[in-house]
Amino acid sequence: MSSPSITDQLDVPADLSERSVVRIVAGPLKRLAFYAAIVLPFLHVPLLLTGLQTETVTIAFGTLLVLNVAALLVGHYYDE
Repeated sequence: MSSPSITDQLDVPADLSERSVVRIVAGPLKRLAFYAAIVLPFLHVPLLLTGLQTETVTIAFGTLLVLNVAALLVGHYYDE
């Protein structure tokens, strides 16, 4: 007699596919991206007001810009 598997103990369906795991992860990820797309532009303002004079500040601005675009793309399909 074998011991019950972990899926039996947690009542997880045996046919839990990768597709459903992606769906479970996609919702919170879209929500996070949606709100990040709202907040990230506020971080651009101080960098622009002080000027992009040093390489570090310019890299930080570029990184924030790329993150903001990525957040816009991922969070675009989030609906509350």
